[in-house]
Amino acid sequence: MRHFFIIVVSCFVGFIASAQNPNYIFDHLTVRDGLSHPSVNKIVQDSMGFLWIATQDGLNKFDGFGFKVYKSYDQKTNGLTNNSIKTLFIDKAGVLWVGTVAGGLLRYNVQFDIFESYLHDPQNPKSISSNSVYAICEGEEGVIWVGTYGGGLNKFNTFTKEFEHFINISGDKNSLSNNNIRSLLYDKSGSLWIGTDGSGLDLLQKGSKQFKHYSNNPADKNTISQGSIMTIVQDQYNNIWTGTYGGGLNVLDKKTGIFKHYSTKTNDNIRLTNDIIWDLFIDKDTLLWVSTRGGGINCINIKRNTCNYINYEEENRNSLNSNTILNVMRDNKGILWIGTEDKGLNRLNMQKQNFKGISSNRLINNILNKCKIASFYEEPRVR
Repeated sequence: MRHFFIIVVSCFVGFIASAQNPNYIFDHLTVRDGLSHPSVNKIVQDSMGFLWIATQDGLNKFDGFGFKVYKSYDQKTNGLTNNSIKTLFIDKAGVLWVGTVAGGLLRYNVQFDIFESYLHDPQNPKSISSNSVYAICEGEEGVIWVGTYGGGLNKFNTFTKEFEHFINISGDKNSLSNNNIRSLLYDKSGSLWIGTDGSGLDLLQKGSKQFKHYSNNPADKNTISQGSIMTIVQDQYNNIWTGTYGGGLNVLDKKTGIFKHYSTKTNDNIRLTNDIIWDLFIDKDTLLWVSTRGGGINCINIKRNTCNYINYEEENRNSLNSNTILNVMRDNKGILWIGTEDKGLNRLNMQKQNFKGISSNRLINNILNKCKIASFYEEPRVR
């Protein structure tokens, strides 16, 4: 005979609202756990499984149990030139690159556990153009693109160790639009997208040295919503998504050149909780994690055109511990890591969140996943 269970469930109003704020259980890692600073600018994972965490005061390496902190006061030993770490990047060869606010570009030498620095030298035109490095990405073989704040764009040749500079030239409409760069993306076609701080989005197409500009025009609703581009990603449909500082989210259709906007005022399935966006992360091709400054996380299903929201809940100690989110990433075990501006790290293991399905009926399993299980009753076997 078939073995049945009767399950007593408690489905409060939270079931209806759960799509808006799922009851995820987060672990929190803060300065009490050894993190050097509560403001986490970037998180990456290297090929050996270590998490590297960029903070406003020091670089942290997490091995799953504790933090090793790198500080510039120990520069003679570790090579770190500045404690304010703006960005991190792992290239295809597994090399860790570090962008600092005032200490140039760093490359991690794993063999000697030391950072090699690339600093601006006024006497050397082939050195990096500025010591303020805000964005890093990898181009074709042997090329690392570096976005600086104040010195424009740099193309670093990893073989010759030389930097080629691209800057704004007054009167030259084909030059870089702004020397203050916030974000970079090297897309699937080999083109480079540059997010500037105030002048919108620039495009450097493969093989070209002329920049195409996408700027905001208040009279044209099809243009980008705002000029400060904090983050750029490309989805599986080759659309370019940009997060802005105060203008919400934009998605560019590369074929038409038209931008669609999402904001706190959007009359759409996707309405943001805050228009200041620090970071975008595409997960499993169709999920776009949007890190907002003050509105928590907005999780957009690109394929379904829906949005869920994850926020700090004062009464819930297991919730996200801050609504000011700087970045989201997923590690090689499927665990999501969230960096906040004021409360350190949040860790979310999605595999441990929901009730395991016991029915072949998908609707029943979906209901169970959103209900509190009060008790079980096992029906006696019929002999």
